[in-house]
Amino acid sequence: MSMNLAAKIALWADRLRDVSAQGLRFAENNYDKTRYRAIQDTAMEMYALASGETLESLEPLRETLFSRPTPFTVGDAAVIDSAGRILLMQRTDDHKWAMPGGALEVGETPAAGVVREAFEETGVHSQAIALVGVFDSRPMSA
Repeated sequence: MSMNLAAKIALWADRLRDVSAQGLRFAENNYDKTRYRAIQDTAMEMYALASGETLESLEPLRETLFSRPTPFTVGDAAVIDSAGRILLMQRTDDHKWAMPGGALEVGETPAAGVVREAFEETGVHSQAIALVGVFDSRPMSA
């Protein structure tokens, strides 16, 4: 799929927006906060270029849109071979066995994200063939 230049710049701006928002949320010292604000400024400039908007018209969005991290989306890969065996990995934090998976990146499809995560965590190449489900981690209310 080919993406036009403006769409690519907007996607890069969104990635930088997310990095800056996460950084500003967790930065503890003024040096880091200044650097993340510089990334946020760059994201806003890129978005203005891609959208044809002025920086002045985007400034009201700094606190409502550009300062908010992207919701944390994750995916797990159920990699099953022709013999019906499922690929598991041992977690480093609690040493339990789990399917490979992790956080999806801004602009990444769930399929691409779980394939990437499976490869990064296990070195195994796989192909996404089906989405099993979408689950919300919030507790169900009575």
